[in-house]
Amino acid sequence: MSIALTVTMLSIGEGLRTSTDDLVQSTGVDLFIVPKGSDYLFFNVDFIQGTNLTQDIADYLGSDADTVTPRFTPSRQLYVRTADGNGDGDARSLGAQGNGVIPDTLGDISGFSIVDGKYFTQGDDPFRDDPSFRAGIYDPAFFANFTGEIVINKALADEMGLKTGDQLVLSSSQSFMDSVTLTVVGVYVADFEGTEFRSFHLSLSELQYMLQRFDDPVTEILVDLAEGVDTDDTRERLENDFEYSPRLTVSTDRDIYNTLGNLFDTFEGFATLIAPITIVVAVLFISTVMIISVKERTREIGALRAIGFSRSSIFKQVLIEGIIISLVGFALGLLMGFFDVWALDELLRRTLTGIPEGIHVTEITGVVIMEVTLVALIIGAVAGLLPAYWATRIDIAKTLRQE
Repeated sequence: MSIALTVTMLSIGEGLRTSTDDLVQSTGVDLFIVPKGSDYLFFNVDFIQGTNLTQDIADYLGSDADTVTPRFTPSRQLYVRTADGNGDGDARSLGAQGNGVIPDTLGDISGFSIVDGKYFTQGDDPFRDDPSFRAGIYDPAFFANFTGEIVINKALADEMGLKTGDQLVLSSSQSFMDSVTLTVVGVYVADFEGTEFRSFHLSLSELQYMLQRFDDPVTEILVDLAEGVDTDDTRERLENDFEYSPRLTVSTDRDIYNTLGNLFDTFEGFATLIAPITIVVAVLFISTVMIISVKERTREIGALRAIGFSRSSIFKQVLIEGIIISLVGFALGLLMGFFDVWALDELLRRTLTGIPEGIHVTEITGVVIMEVTLVALIIGAVAGLLPAYWATRIDIAKTLRQE
């Protein structure tokens, strides 16, 4: 039980570290650029005239960058409901988080996968040059270049009973005073989103328009560097440039991972507190078993000493026996730990909301197995020391007289 509990506790931190590292790497983002004073995990400031800044940065990096793309993730949610003739006729509205993107500029940047349909049929951002957008007139009757396309995540699709080809109504207010009807062209699953988190992707200018933000806000600029370009050198170049340094903060994927590492340290710290308790319990249990065993074999040990076995030989024999018992317990505990880790991960993912699709809370890695093996050896050695020492103190003459 002690080994199983130790395996489970150590696997929590390793699971978060491993899966988060994999997710950060899978996004294809090398540089995360946010406004000065903003946080790259919890956005609270936008770039103004962000698409122009994105183009300036792309020109500045030149061939060093494969992709430079803006993304607008407003702090306030928008509201969606099914259009007439869609779904089961449920007119309720649901809040969802919007992400404004220019599909063609994403390149290898992803972090999500399409499970139905496609990721937009129009890759550019044609509405940006629409007279209605430039004039700031919120009236769908004047829309000329509005694509009318939306890509929603699976949680939103499932909750509203939508699929590709269906229509929904999107509004910036729950009263739906200003709204447009859009066609669902794709459904996606995002790695960093929880299973119940509702979100959607919209063309950048169209999302800005829905929020009546005509100052071209952009929350972050994502950069995928060309192969062989050093990430840290590029970040330093941007941050030291007199034109950009006052306006932006540049972070790498390692910075994101290291920030999340504080959370991992909390879990691992908890595991570190639990592990010594389980070790003490295991040592006491094995020591008790070994002492009883030695007492029952007093005559046998006395006879061995009488025919020439040295104290050190007896000591080693009893100590090895304790280590063997510990290793057998280790094997059984490891099997139980594998099951506990799987069960705990499934339980947390099914019962807790907000855990991203790509995150596994627990995972048994080679590091965990090595640490637990070391713990098992220490338990066996420590638990066998007292019985082994006691066995070497047996009085040979007294033992033989009793025989």
